[in-house]
Amino acid sequence: MLKTEGFIIRKIPYGDNSAILKVFTREEGLMSFIVHGMQRKQGSNAPRSQLMNHVSLVYYPGGYSSLLRVKEIQASGIYAPLFQDPIKVQVLLFSAELLNLLLEERAADPSLFAALEAYFNHLNHTENCTLSPLWFLLNLLKNQGVAPHLHFDNHTIGFDPNSGNMIQDETLIDRAHYLGMPGCHLAKQLMHTDLEAITALESTAEVRTATFDQIQVFCEQHLLHGKRLKSVEIIREVLRH
Repeated sequence: MLKTEGFIIRKIPYGDNSAILKVFTREEGLMSFIVHGMQRKQGSNAPRSQLMNHVSLVYYPGGYSSLLRVKEIQASGIYAPLFQDPIKVQVLLFSAELLNLLLEERAADPSLFAALEAYFNHLNHTENCTLSPLWFLLNLLKNQGVAPHLHFDNHTIGFDPNSGNMIQDETLIDRAHYLGMPGCHLAKQLMHTDLEAITALESTAEVRTATFDQIQVFCEQHLLHGKRLKSVEIIREVLRH
């Protein structure tokens, strides 16, 4: 028997009462497990299958198979309070969608796993998570080596998410498709501010949503390579609070 722990980032129904769980682990990155008793509400494993739940697994060696059979699954309970807050749950689901689009099977990323743990601890203790999803998006880009280069001077008017370049001449681009300087300043602050300090940053709902809209476009093009995020409107609502 082998053991591991990690965060559930995707659940796929399999048969009448089983599911395939995609779990992001510290040691081996994304792993796929088949777990029985996951689909029916009375199933013994059903309560543990919530997306982004932190779980411990005991599983059988898979040989050449990438789909591993689970003997036992337990929720750690460390982050249980998060799942009682509907806004934080939406933030977690956005994080799960991002990771699901990004991660590849058996590609370990210990620094990203550590960042995710820190993010969960932050969400578990903060009362204000308005800026949290935008911080997560920007710092995921930074972690993966494709952060937007927000270097500006007195002549810079904004950031173009399509090219990834700063703009100095507004005649070169439609104003609706670039991030203005207030958003550039906010994004740069978020990339250089610890999680514990982001609640002290000042911003308006308009600047937050505009920043998210353009950084999301940048992420889809430069990190996700054309894959589209579906939970955008939900996160925009979080950022408006």
